[in-house]
Amino acid sequence: MAMYEEPTNTGTSSETAAPVETAAPVETAAPVETAAPVDTAAPSDTAAPSDTAAPSDTAAPSDTGEEQPGVYTEFSIPESLEVSDERMTSFQDFATKNTLTQKQAQGAIDYFSELSSADAIAMQDRLADQAKENVDRVKAMKTMTSGAGFDANIGLANSGISKAQIQIDKEFGAQSINLGKHLEDTGIGNDPGLVQMFFVWDKTTSDDGFVTGQSNGSGPAKLRQDILYK
Repeated sequence: MAMYEEPTNTGTSSETAAPVETAAPVETAAPVETAAPVDTAAPSDTAAPSDTAAPSDTAAPSDTGEEQPGVYTEFSIPESLEVSDERMTSFQDFATKNTLTQKQAQGAIDYFSELSSADAIAMQDRLADQAKENVDRVKAMKTMTSGAGFDANIGLANSGISKAQIQIDKEFGAQSINLGKHLEDTGIGNDPGLVQMFFVWDKTTSDDGFVTGQSNGSGPAKLRQDILYK
């Protein structure tokens, strides 16, 4: 039976190399802190609504002294122009609606006044021309220039006016018009038709024995040589 034998040392065993120490792990750089995000969502102070954006009250007077539409002081009205309170109120409403300043509104009144004055002058000229034309027509009537002549026949027409006034007073009493004054005020005293009517009225009433008398509304009946012919 084989006996246990120690293993034979066949050679000197070399020492194994000591383990190489590996390099210590390099510490990586600490993470750089990035800049904190800028809060861009915050509203800027410039975004705040400006006070100038508030709607201005156009009816209030301006602190700068500038005229504001719809704010009016008393207008200057020429004495020759008669304007009722109702019309002035209507004009102010018109001026406000069209945003006229005080100066513009006054200018409109002045312009209207000029037009009204021009119209009044034109009307007077037309009446004067018509009166002259009427006189020329009456003078051209053969009946008015015959007999005792033009002036005497005009006197008869005026006598007819006086007789008509007496009858008017009898019929209408206190409500009677002053016929002679009415003919003068209206400018129709020279109307050829009226001249003929009063001329015939005088002749007719004279032939019928018409008796003149006291006029109830306009004093004693009298001839008015200046009513129908001027």
